[in-house]
Amino acid sequence: MTDTKPTILVFCCGELEGGLKKIKEKANIYQASYSKHNAPAKLLSEHPSARAIWIVDPDIATPKYKDLSSKVVNYVRNGGTVILGGFFSTGITPPDFNKWMKDVWDLPWRYGQYETTTVVFQSSAVGPRTFWRDGLAAAYTQKGVFLKNVSPADSWYASPPGSTSESRVFGPVPIEAQTSIAFGRVGKGWLGWTGDIHNREETASAVRAMMGLNMGEEEDHLYLPGTWGINSGIATWILFTFFVITYVLQQAYNLGTTPENRLLSPSSLLRNRTILLTWICTFCAAASYGATLYYVPIYFAFRHGLDPLAAATRLLPFIGVFIFTIMLCGRLLPTLRFYKSFFVVGSALLLVGGGLFQMLSTNMSESAVMGFESVVAAGLGIIWQLGVPVCTTFLPSTEDRLDLALLSNMAQLGGIAASLSIAGMVYQSTGFQSLKDSVGGMGFSDGSIRELLSGVESPILKDADPRVLRLAVRAIVDAIRACFIIPLTAGCISFLAAWSMNWEALEFNQPTRQRHVRQSGDTQLRHQRSDAEFLLDDLNTRGEGAGGVLNSLAAVHIDKR
Repeated sequence: MTDTKPTILVFCCGELEGGLKKIKEKANIYQASYSKHNAPAKLLSEHPSARAIWIVDPDIATPKYKDLSSKVVNYVRNGGTVILGGFFSTGITPPDFNKWMKDVWDLPWRYGQYETTTVVFQSSAVGPRTFWRDGLAAAYTQKGVFLKNVSPADSWYASPPGSTSESRVFGPVPIEAQTSIAFGRVGKGWLGWTGDIHNREETASAVRAMMGLNMGEEEDHLYLPGTWGINSGIATWILFTFFVITYVLQQAYNLGTTPENRLLSPSSLLRNRTILLTWICTFCAAASYGATLYYVPIYFAFRHGLDPLAAATRLLPFIGVFIFTIMLCGRLLPTLRFYKSFFVVGSALLLVGGGLFQMLSTNMSESAVMGFESVVAAGLGIIWQLGVPVCTTFLPSTEDRLDLALLSNMAQLGGIAASLSIAGMVYQSTGFQSLKDSVGGMGFSDGSIRELLSGVESPILKDADPRVLRLAVRAIVDAIRACFIIPLTAGCISFLAAWSMNWEALEFNQPTRQRHVRQSGDTQLRHQRSDAEFLLDDLNTRGEGAGGVLNSLAAVHIDKR
């Protein structure tokens, strides 16, 4: 049977025993000692296509091994990987390392500080393969040699700005922000550095990642890479889209039905431009409504540690502004009559509110977030109920108005359902990957991560380390922020639809003046028609005497029933 394990070469003094157990599980190890004449060069010539070379002693940087250095550099430039680790950082002097980096590798990396401090994984880091981050710790304490002049893309772990030494001897003195683990491109290959003198497990995981041994083969991963990542959700949407298209075609071409018996009037959906555009705006408003109403309380629960009731009360500005704006627009529409301006303003507010939510972070105040939700609520209130009274003026028959009411309900309920479905997939997949990158290397299982995302009590929340909690909350906030792309996109689509509407005024029935009817006992009965009666098929009953008034009232009573 053919051995498919990759080959790893080790250059050292003597025989390296520690730190190889997990590497040997996935690779074939071949060692060469500097003490044997030309042994490293010979080993490299025997395995020119080795996956990686781990150089754990710095003898190669001396003038004696100048030829070996040239061969190793050529190996890297042609696509190989070299990792400087183990005892390399403590066995070489700063001048020798700096000269070797400059003359042999032509790199700006320079010997930096020797400190004990917490190093943090850098999100800007670049790796050799798609899943190279699997199993890497988000942060850990390391004692070792750091490098200067390392680019952000080449820096895997670094001491962040404002770091202090954790040395028990010198105390918490400020230290520089430098790189403890580096991995950068050289030609077609890679050069790595680990300065950890104790070679902790977190550092060993980084070494295996550089070798490509921290994960299975890429084809073994069963989830789709990217933002979505939940196959069942995607499959559901594909089926839903198929059935919707099938239904539309069936209705449009009268398959198995007649024009009179179709569920949706064709003039309501397909032939009237205004009805179609208002339906799109209503659907987009509903989508924004669903995402905001659901994920704002989740943000407050995770970021500020609020219980469900306290988190829900942070929606009061949203609810209040939403209701007030609905009533205000209902009062202004008969007066202003130009409906396009309402849809344009409401869509613009949705667009602005969705954009503001893209600034969501762990440092944002509660008042700012409640201000963002109020902007979205104002846009929702303008659009939410506007489609029905606007489109009613274009539909003369009661049957068409019933179809319109059905379309409006479909837009509102369908928009909310679509929003929550898409947001759920984005939240779960993005949140899982962010938490995996942040705390996955600290001993937490995938199950614990999914429990945290679903709101179940998770071992991650029980961790006493505040650093773990900060990383977890930051990852969840990033996932929630990704969900608010939905209001932003919905606002954009709604604005385009609103801008495409005709600039025209609605023709409402003008209210008649009050009519005074004299009856016995000098009593008066007053009756006033209002614009609301327009929805009762333009009912127009009038009487000049007491009998005419009674007939009019009876007709109104019957029609309202």
